Amino acid sequence: MSRDIKYYSVVGLNGRMLYIFKLPSGDLQTAQEAEDIAEKAKSNLKGGDYVPDIVVMEGEPSGNPRLFGPRPSVSYIRSILPSIPKNVWHPAILD
Repeated sequence: MSRDIKYYSVVGLNGRMLYIFKLPSGDLQTAQEAEDIAEKAKSNLKGGDYVPDIVVMEGEPSGNPRLFGPRPSVSYIRSILPSIPKNVWHPAILD
């Protein structure tokens, strides 16, 4: 897995922040790797009782990416993929 992870946040349907962590296409070998990334991200972003929603995306929004995360969050992100601008991604450090 490369270290080229980027993130973007959007407001989810429930009004809470939903973080998308994007990796290059072909970077994940197993779904477990996506779960590991989501757990690290949750740990870094957790505040008190608040645990954010996380979706891990492998590939570009314009290229039918693979999405990992809770089903409602994945469905929502899939529905807004065409509206995500290209230059909004920020480098993510999850170590």
